[in-house]
Amino acid sequence: MDFRAQATLDQLRQAFEMVQLGSGVSLHEANVIDDYGTAEQRLAARALDTEQHWWEVPDEAIALGWGYCALSFMDARGLHYYLPAYASWVLRRGFQSDSAAFEHTIYTLESVQERPGQFVLFNFSQAQAIQAFLQYLLSVDPDDSCFTHHYQRAHAIWTAHAETLKEYTHD
Repeated sequence: MDFRAQATLDQLRQAFEMVQLGSGVSLHEANVIDDYGTAEQRLAARALDTEQHWWEVPDEAIALGWGYCALSFMDARGLHYYLPAYASWVLRRGFQSDSAAFEHTIYTLESVQERPGQFVLFNFSQAQAIQAFLQYLLSVDPDDSCFTHHYQRAHAIWTAHAETLKEYTHD
């Protein structure tokens, strides 16, 4: 991992350090939601997610066939908690994974405008960390990658989102 990826990981960790899942939809629970599971099945699945911090989410849970699409079934709290785990996974794996988690992470970041309620918990420093993550991907993207326009679109969206948050930040 190069120093820019490490710096971006550090920025994500710092910006999202205090984020807890709380009552948000958990990773295994999202899979049950995807399968139209019952409330009892959701509760049982949620019990499988025992991590106290998002950075403890196992890479295998993100990369597994069901894990990569879990972000689509998260509520705002779940997305706020798991998105830095997914972005960190992408930074550690780079372009070296066969998992669709990579593509799905970028898709999720592009969908802010279609799902604005899912992103209400992100603050200015968190939006900046996501923006830095996307900037890093743009900087290492192979020329003419099929993802280039997705990175660019997501980066533009998060740049605008960060600017909006900055206007409302009274720190």
